Amino acid sequence: MSIALLPLGALAGLQTYRTYLQSVEMTRSAILGQTAEAAAGERALIHRSLGAIDALAPIILESGPTDPGCSERLREYVERSLSFVFAGLTSPEGRILCASEGAGRDIADSPGFQTIRNAGGKTVYTTGRGQVTGLPVMVVAQPLKRADTLVGYLSLSMPATILTIGNSYAGSHLPVDIVTFNARGEVLTANRADGIELIGAQTDALLPRDVDLTGLTADREAEFSGIARSGERRQFAVVPIVPDLVFALGSVRLGATDRLSMLAASALMFPVLMWIASIVIVYVAVDRLVISHVRELRGQMRRFALGDRSAPPEVLRNAPAELQEASQTFHNVGRILIRDEQQLAHSVQEKTILLKEIHHRVKNNLQLIASIMNMQIRQVHEPLAKAALTRVQSRVMTLAAVHKLLYQNQTLSAVPARDLLGEVISQLAGAIRAQAQDPVVSTDIDPVLLSPEEAVPVALFTSEAVANALKYAQSPGPGQRPTISISFKQKDEGALLSVVNSIGTTGPAAQDGQGPSGLGSQLMAAFAAQLGGQIEHGVQDGEYHLQIRIGMNAAIVPPDQ
Repeated sequence: MSIALLPLGALAGLQTYRTYLQSVEMTRSAILGQTAEAAAGERALIHRSLGAIDALAPIILESGPTDPGCSERLREYVERSLSFVFAGLTSPEGRILCASEGAGRDIADSPGFQTIRNAGGKTVYTTGRGQVTGLPVMVVAQPLKRADTLVGYLSLSMPATILTIGNSYAGSHLPVDIVTFNARGEVLTANRADGIELIGAQTDALLPRDVDLTGLTADREAEFSGIARSGERRQFAVVPIVPDLVFALGSVRLGATDRLSMLAASALMFPVLMWIASIVIVYVAVDRLVISHVRELRGQMRRFALGDRSAPPEVLRNAPAELQEASQTFHNVGRILIRDEQQLAHSVQEKTILLKEIHHRVKNNLQLIASIMNMQIRQVHEPLAKAALTRVQSRVMTLAAVHKLLYQNQTLSAVPARDLLGEVISQLAGAIRAQAQDPVVSTDIDPVLLSPEEAVPVALFTSEAVANALKYAQSPGPGQRPTISISFKQKDEGALLSVVNSIGTTGPAAQDGQGPSGLGSQLMAAFAAQLGGQIEHGVQDGEYHLQIRIGMNAAIVPPDQ
C-alpha cells in the first residue's frame, strides 16, 4: 500500500512546496491591503478635517476674520464636534485672528506656524504640545485666500488620543506594524500590530534603513523588502492615505515566512508523506459521502444565523436521505422565518413613520400656539402681563423642541441632551440679547441620551433656570460682563444639571422663584420630582449656583456616534 501510494505522496509534496511559494507571494502582496485597512481610521479623520476646513472657509470669508462673532462660531463648532479641540485662522504674520480659543495670540515664532507657512498648501503634522491647547495634537491646515490674496491659514487640531490606528489583522500569521508620515517625511503616528503606540527610537525601529521617507511619497501603492533600522529583515508596503499629503508605511518581519519554509521542508519527508497520503484516501471517501454535505448544511445555518435572509437555504442534492430530509426541514423553517420577519419589519416601519408623524404634528401645533401667543404679546402693553405671556410662550417652544428632536432623531426612544439644551438656550437668545449688560453665556454638555420621559422635565427645568439666571445676572466687577454657564455632566449612575450666574458684590442673595410663592420655584420643584432629583442652590464666590442631581437611564454616547 505504501509503495503504491509513493507517486501520490511525491505529487502531494511537490504541490505542498508550490503552495508554500504561492502563500509567501500572496502574503507579501496582502501587506498592501492590510496596511490600507489598518490606516482606514486615520484616513477618515483626516478627510473629515479637510472637509470641515472646506466648510468653515466660506463662513469665515463671508463674515470676515475680524468679526466678533467669528471666534464664537468656531468655539461652538469645536464644542459640538467630538473630534476637534481647536479651530482657528492665523494671519500671514502669525497672529491668531479668529479661533475657538486663544484669539489675538502671536505665534509667529512657533515651529507649528513655521511648518504651516513653509508648506505652501495643505499640510498635516503632529506636535507633542499645541500652541493654544497645550495637548498632543495632529494639526490639519491650509491657506485661506480671497481671490488671489492670502487671508491667513485655517487649521483644525485633533487630540492624539483618537489617532491610534487599529490593526485589523492582529490575529493574522503576519501582523502588520504601521507608521504614518506626511509629504515632508515627518512621522505622524506609529503603532505595532497589537495596537501599542510607539514613540522615539521605537518608531525608528520600524523604518527602512538608508531610505528617506520623502522618497516613498509617490502617489501610488508600492511594496519592497529591506533592512529596518533595528537590523531586522522586513517586508514593507507604502499606501497613500491622503494623496500628496499623508502616507502609511506597513511592515512585517520576514522571519515569519522563514517558519513557513521549515514547515514546507518537513512536509517533504517520506514517512510523513506516506502517512498523509493514507489519511487523505480515507478522508476523501468519508468527505464525499458525509462531511461535505454536513459542512454545507452547517454553513447554511451559520449564514442564516448571522442574518443572511436574501433567500431560503437551498436543499442539499445528492446527499444521504437523512441529511437531505434535515436540509428540507431547515429550508421550510427558513422560508417561514423570512416571511414572518419581512411582515414584522414592514409593521415596525409603518409604526415608526406614524410615531414620527405624530411628533411632527404635535411640534407644529405647539409652534402654532406659540405664534398665536406672540401675536397676543404684541397687543399687550402691560409689562408684567407681557413678561408672563413671554415665559409661557418659551415653555411651549421648549415642548415643541422636544417633539422636533424626537421625529428628527434616528431613534424615537432617545433625545440627545446636547441638541435639546442647545435648542432651549437658542430660544432664549432674544432675552439674552435684550439684557442691557449683554451676559456671556457658556455651555458644557456631555453627549448624553435622554428618554422622552426625561427630556421634557429636563428641558423645562433648564428653561426656567436659565430665564431666572438671565434676570439676575450682574457684572462681577467694573468693566466686566455678567456670566452665565450651563452644564449637564454624566455623574456615576445619574447626571448633574447646573446653572451658574455671576451676581457681583451687590447682587441679591436669592433669586426670583426661589421663595415659596414663586411660580418658577414651583415649576422647578415639580420637574425635579418627575426626575427623581433634588434641587440645590446657594451663593458662592460672587456666583449664584442652582443645580439638580438626578438619577436617569442616560448613557454617554460613544465618540464615533
